[in-house]
Amino acid sequence: MLVALAVVACTAPSSPSTPPPTLTPSPSPTATRSLDAASSSPTSQPSSAAGGSALPSQLLSTPSLPAATQSVALPVPAVYAHQWLRLDAWAPDGAHLIVDDTGGDHVLDASGNPLWGFDAQEVGWLDSTTIAAAGTHGAGPARETVRFYDLSGTETGSLPDVFESIVVAPDHRVFAGTYPATGDLAQGDRFSIWDGKTVSDPRVGNAQTWSPDGSRLAVLLPPWSPSKPGMDGRLAIVDRTGKQVFILDGWYGWTIGDYEFSPDGRYLAACLTQDRNDIELGAVVDTQTGAVTDLGGSCTAFTWSDGPVLYAPGNPTGGQWLRWTPAGGAVPMDGVASDDVVFAAPNGNLAILSSMNDSVLRLVVNGVVEERTLPGPMWVIPVAVSVSWRPDGQALAVVYARNGEPSGGDLALAIIDI
Repeated sequence: MLVALAVVACTAPSSPSTPPPTLTPSPSPTATRSLDAASSSPTSQPSSAAGGSALPSQLLSTPSLPAATQSVALPVPAVYAHQWLRLDAWAPDGAHLIVDDTGGDHVLDASGNPLWGFDAQEVGWLDSTTIAAAGTHGAGPARETVRFYDLSGTETGSLPDVFESIVVAPDHRVFAGTYPATGDLAQGDRFSIWDGKTVSDPRVGNAQTWSPDGSRLAVLLPPWSPSKPGMDGRLAIVDRTGKQVFILDGWYGWTIGDYEFSPDGRYLAACLTQDRNDIELGAVVDTQTGAVTDLGGSCTAFTWSDGPVLYAPGNPTGGQWLRWTPAGGAVPMDGVASDDVVFAAPNGNLAILSSMNDSVLRLVVNGVVEERTLPGPMWVIPVAVSVSWRPDGQALAVVYARNGEPSGGDLALAIIDI
């Protein structure tokens, strides 16, 4: 396996132009605005090939995680100062990546070269050539107007609607926007769906996540109960027209929790409780039968691979990560503590990093466990955006701290080719 490291530094972008409000993606990826090349030109330095002993073929079907056999140090890059660096999303075709730092959002190519920048609070890929961007940094949740950009950085359209948040179905040209909270509500309780052409009338609910095929949306419904923060509500699923196709009785979901559909769309990893006086925990919902499996761990870092296989945190006190399958249920993963963080690629490759801010990244690639040593400890705060697999599972982006302080400052982005 060859490992290539691209180090990216992003400077503040120029303001996007304002073209006619039509949504027509450009077929050309030519950048019209670029970042400061003097300080942000990435370097690509291949290291020596990484070795690793083959493991039993059942590795990915069992919870055991053998120790890695070799540690390969990546080249030490130049120092770039970032107080904040977050991975937003890979394009569905894996050709581009959006990252977010204190200067705004930046579009990079697959090698980590910065192309152009913009300012947004939330972003998502409508398809591999069109970005939906909502709000601006620091504007707050009540001013999330939506703009559309093509790969050249041209703003191709916008919507007048103001949302608290948006949830995009990648590669399916649809998103749901939740309207700002009113009255005593901690979050909005109405949402609309944009189907690529028009915005629907508001519907009751708080939008959470789309199924992988973009046909169904998980939402939370009233009656609401104040939570910590956010709200508790009933879990339901609607189609793209807003018609309710599933509702879960006897359980309540937390609007701040994580909700992720399995790759086949049947199962939903969710943040649920049966007693509104108790804290919500991780659970798996079978959206065909309504059966619920209580995982008993936190519900902020679900990650799926094909199978379907779910990886979820276990009991936070001395527990281990769990590997859940429909046939085998939830089984603890040996060697992966509950305070570690697991990121799964759709093809089953895994990246595992320690919440102790280690510089060693464990990879499970095609049944082989190996280690990669970064020049500094990986940034695990916030954990959900510090590591991101390219959709094909053959490369991943990792945020780490060059100055040895993972809490911030001198952050860099490494793109590792498997």
